[in-house]
Amino acid sequence: MEQNSSEESRRTGPRKKMCVVGASGKLGRYMVRHALDRGYEVVGVCREQSVGKLAEFEGHITVVPAATDDRAAVARAVDGCQAVLTVLAPWGMKHY
Repeated sequence: MEQNSSEESRRTGPRKKMCVVGASGKLGRYMVRHALDRGYEVVGVCREQSVGKLAEFEGHITVVPAATDDRAAVARAVDGCQAVLTVLAPWGMKHY
């Protein structure tokens, strides 16, 4: 059975890169897992004090510990990404 050319290129083509801003939150971690399961290279941005919440992904993602309103840090994180997801909750809300 012949493979569809787009399916074949997805398997053999360059790995796509995605940035998740707010990666340490509940939705952020879900989206990181979702992206990894689909073969994306993932860069996650989260506050320094929340880096530990991403321990399950150690060695599988690049973490940029920074305030999510730090324009320079976010610019570094999204450099070279084909997709960016912003999944933030206001700091201090519901004990986040």
